[in-house]
Amino acid sequence: MAFNGSGVHNRVHDWTQDLANTIPVTASRMDAEHDDISAALSNTICRDGQSTTTARIPFASGVSAAAGTTSSVAYAQTNDPNTGLYFPATDQWGLVAGGTASLTSTAAKLTATVAVDFTGAAAPTSDDGAALGSTSQKWSDLFLASGGVINFSAGDATITHSSNTLAVAGCTVTFDTPPTPSSSDAAALGTSSAMWSDLFLASGAVINFNAGDVTVTHSANTLAFAGASSGYTFDAGVTTTGALSAATAAGNIIASKAEMETATATDKLVAPGRVQSHPGVAKAWGQINYSGGTPVLSSGYNCDTPQDAGTGLVTINWLVPFSGANYAVICSTNRNGGSLGRLREVTVHSQDANSVQFRVGAATGNADTTITLTDLDFNFVAFGDQ
Repeated sequence: MAFNGSGVHNRVHDWTQDLANTIPVTASRMDAEHDDISAALSNTICRDGQSTTTARIPFASGVSAAAGTTSSVAYAQTNDPNTGLYFPATDQWGLVAGGTASLTSTAAKLTATVAVDFTGAAAPTSDDGAALGSTSQKWSDLFLASGGVINFSAGDATITHSSNTLAVAGCTVTFDTPPTPSSSDAAALGTSSAMWSDLFLASGAVINFNAGDVTVTHSANTLAFAGASSGYTFDAGVTTTGALSAATAAGNIIASKAEMETATATDKLVAPGRVQSHPGVAKAWGQINYSGGTPVLSSGYNCDTPQDAGTGLVTINWLVPFSGANYAVICSTNRNGGSLGRLREVTVHSQDANSVQFRVGAATGNADTTITLTDLDFNFVAFGDQ
């Protein structure tokens, strides 16, 4: 036997011992020695690759090889040099298949250049122990099967797929940019069977229909409706819990000055500031009393301070003038007793759009029929167009 089973070669003959024992060196003994050496050499591994091992070789301190390339790897199957293990650089290794480096490694990471299929779950070594991707190396897409679930913190929040639907559960959803439909008029907020409970909008929020065709804009304690040039329609009565005013109602619902002057509409609200435009409403009135010989406007509407034009003559300037001189003035005197007679009168002496002058007089005694201009209290009211 060339080797003893432990890798030690034992010679067949000891020529020194043969000499001491006077054993001659014969051809047969020489052949036996050389045949044993030849058998031992035949069981060794040739460095030029001539021989193939017949069993696993237990190397004591590891095996070193050339770095190799993707076309001729360091470690390969016989007759397949471009598939196996190679070493692209110091402290790196790689697996090659068909001349392509499909998986490489450094001390920091593994890099796969081909698709990786899993038959089991890919998981981190501990809970929250690793991320998929990083801020500098991100995945391009995520493909999940029908019914797939994205599960946050063991079900605290989930996103679950079903046919044409994503269901978000267990959490509040917030946005820092506007969520939009895929195209104009492509999606609704809610459906006729699944409705949102409430809508909360910030101060100054706008509900915008058809790119500004009609808008509803909020400001403090106010909603402003704009753009509805064809008006607003209601299929039931409109009620209010507060008072309507110029600040709370405007537009076609409020009678215009022209509509007030026409006085035919029955479907308009009247603002206080337009009541005087109705032809049946007094445009001015007043009560004149004398104090120390000076006419004083005790009460009235649309009248400036009375002008004393002389005894028994008083001019009233209108704060808002009439549209012309053709308007009606009704006046009457006050019978306050005193030394004047029962016969008293007040008449319109002259009038134009801006003012009217009254002429006031009385008889000196109850039997007297002659009217004399005198300072006398009187009342008046004016009707007409302004």
